[in-house]
Amino acid sequence: MDENSGTASHPILVDSSPISKSMGVSSVRVDGEQNAKDDNLILLTWNIDGLSEKQLVERTRYVCELINTRRPDVVFLQEVIDDTLLVFHQRCKGYTTVCGKRASGYFNAIMLKDQTVKPAGPLEELYFSRSTMGRHLLMQPAIFNQQIKVVLMTSHLESTANCKQERKRQLEIVFNKMLSQNPECTVIFGGDTNLRDVEVGQVGIPNEISDDTKFTWDISVNDNQDWQFPNKPKLRFDRVYARPGQNENCLEPLEFSLVGKQRLASGVYPSDHWGIWCKFVKKTAEKH
Repeated sequence: MDENSGTASHPILVDSSPISKSMGVSSVRVDGEQNAKDDNLILLTWNIDGLSEKQLVERTRYVCELINTRRPDVVFLQEVIDDTLLVFHQRCKGYTTVCGKRASGYFNAIMLKDQTVKPAGPLEELYFSRSTMGRHLLMQPAIFNQQIKVVLMTSHLESTANCKQERKRQLEIVFNKMLSQNPECTVIFGGDTNLRDVEVGQVGIPNEISDDTKFTWDISVNDNQDWQFPNKPKLRFDRVYARPGQNENCLEPLEFSLVGKQRLASGVYPSDHWGIWCKFVKKTAEKH
């Protein structure tokens, strides 16, 4: 498996697409969208670094261009602020965006492609009671392609090495919420977890939940941050977990790739994190 593809036989090389001179991705029309309907759900999750003012407009517009070009069914965003939320509303037509109460200066958001994903109930917000950073979990029940029940979850778990105990507690809450959903639903969590592998090992991933991601915060390559230390860490901060549903109309992860690995015209990357582009496929009867 190479650095950018989910599997050797089924790679998704998002960043190898034709690029425009200004933004790095080609734009497409979304009016009268006529994509072929299939049972593959495409998900993008990305911490878009909205707290950094460095080339914020250019970086946010790039994310919008990528969404408008690739048309994922679901988008999970972390570190959204009011100004960038407005840009997504204005530029990403054909999507419904939900983000909750926005109690702090930055927050999470979920974008649903109107053509393929319909909300099946109200958005649920869970604010972590011991968080000192306003961290919270969003949970959106939905129907994909009019037949597949899903519960979509995103969060930005507690940051910094010193907060590992609270971060592990938050991960346990996420796993418990995933396992408590309707067994018929496919549950997908994606977000910036800030987790180190040793912390995940200490919590333990339930057998029912899959984990298929790799390094997404890589200071050895991504120099958006003014990193003043000699070591150049690369960590799996951004993760995707899935719990397949227990019926024939359920999804399972097939492959993933990393996006946002090309510099923009100004020389910066779209974020200090790589985004994760995931493909989920309908589980076939033979796999039961």
